[in-house]
Amino acid sequence: MLRRDRAGRRGGDVAIYVRMTTPSQSVWTYSADNPTYELLWAHIGDMFIGVLYHPPRPLYTPDSLLDYIKACIDEITHNHPTAFLVLAGDFNQRSHDELVERTVLTQIVKQPTRGANILDRIYVLCPLQYDTVRVVKLVVCSDHQAVMVCTASQPVRPNKQKFMGTHRKITPTQHAIFLQYISNHEDLFENHTDTLNTQSEFDLFYNIVTVLLDDFYPQSTVTFTSRARTT
Repeated sequence: MLRRDRAGRRGGDVAIYVRMTTPSQSVWTYSADNPTYELLWAHIGDMFIGVLYHPPRPLYTPDSLLDYIKACIDEITHNHPTAFLVLAGDFNQRSHDELVERTVLTQIVKQPTRGANILDRIYVLCPLQYDTVRVVKLVVCSDHQAVMVCTASQPVRPNKQKFMGTHRKITPTQHAIFLQYISNHEDLFENHTDTLNTQSEFDLFYNIVTVLLDDFYPQSTVTFTSRARTT
């Protein structure tokens, strides 16, 4: 999901990356959408996530941006009163006090994200939704830091399960012993019956091969688990 500003500037791109396996994902569009504001909304499950880029020299007034954000949030909360709401992005030097007052959102990033300033912020409707907020160094070349948040509800680890199986260990030493045995018993597969019955001949061959396989390459029991494998 990606959106550019009206001038099509690449530096102002905003994007949201969502796993393809995430259910119920779509782009949400405000009824009075205005592409002047670089704001993209995604509706994911019971959440609405907005991503904003506020450039240092915007084409709009700061107050108009606040009005637009509040109008978007009012429409979302009116149509989806129980939805979780998140607004994140690069706000540059824009003070967050007015945004908090107008939208009743809470800013949860407390560490600087660029120099000594908190430019990259995350606003939420429910502060208890996230219990971990971290600012970490980006792996790409940038003077901004990355912000990571984790939900309060941690995933439940499934109980470790065990599975039994069989395995034939094969080594060069076993091959050498087997080949030596075969070379000393060349008559092993000679016809030992007086019948020309194909099925009987095959059954005899199969029995000999099975005995050789079990003698030289014996089976061992293997235990598999959902987290590791041991023998």
